[in-house]
Amino acid sequence: MNSKRENMVQITLPDGRRGLWLLCEPPIPDEGGVFPFTSVLLCAGREGDDAEVMFKLGEVVTDKQLHDLADVALTLRFAFEQAEEDVQNRKDAASRHVEKALKVAHQYGGIDGAHHKTWVIDQMVRALCDDPETYERWVAERKAGEDGPETYEWDEGIAP
Repeated sequence: MNSKRENMVQITLPDGRRGLWLLCEPPIPDEGGVFPFTSVLLCAGREGDDAEVMFKLGEVVTDKQLHDLADVALTLRFAFEQAEEDVQNRKDAASRHVEKALKVAHQYGGIDGAHHKTWVIDQMVRALCDDPETYERWVAERKAGEDGPETYEWDEGIAP
């Protein structure tokens, strides 16, 4: 199979593992742009797995192979649904962080004094970072420069 990898059309799982793929021969279209397939192979599962299932065009397919293919299709569907859910959860979390930062800006942004406004900026950054480790890393990255880790300053300001 590895020598024919350039002929494959793959559907991969979000984590990069192969799910379903087609192997078509020959991989080169004729003059009219049509692929005159002499062989089509549908594979499910990861290469080398015990659960890998292969079907050739015109081949008799067993019940077990169909069940195996259905299992792989369900696994693919579940993986894609999980990936979509993960993306939505990240979007929701990001939205919550932005809301927290905007709330700080709304509540304290109008207070006079540069030292208080500096505190507001720091609190907004903390809200966006969401946890102390992320905040500390972010500040350390901003302070680092050509002269080392303390090239620039980060002022936390004074709470109003």
